[in-house]
Amino acid sequence: MGDVLSTLWEVEIVIADLTGRNPNVFYEVGLAHALLRKTVLLTQNADDVPFDLQPIRYLMYGVGSSERQKLRDDLSKRLRALIQQGQG
Repeated sequence: MGDVLSTLWEVEIVIADLTGRNPNVFYEVGLAHALLRKTVLLTQNADDVPFDLQPIRYLMYGVGSSERQKLRDDLSKRLRALIQQGQG
């Protein structure tokens, strides 16, 4: 847990994959939000996003090559936007 907190203190943006509904990931997302870190949520299945996180925009992805390319493009756009927000 110390490593997670230490990392969250150092980063500006957190990328979290909610696929599979891993409780540790949800806990880490909660910590990131409490520390006011910008967070990008990913999932392969919209049903893995709990109702209280659904208002937060998330990126869907698949495992095929075209879906991976779309994720790369979408993630790049989202990260650029978050970085620009931090500079403005």
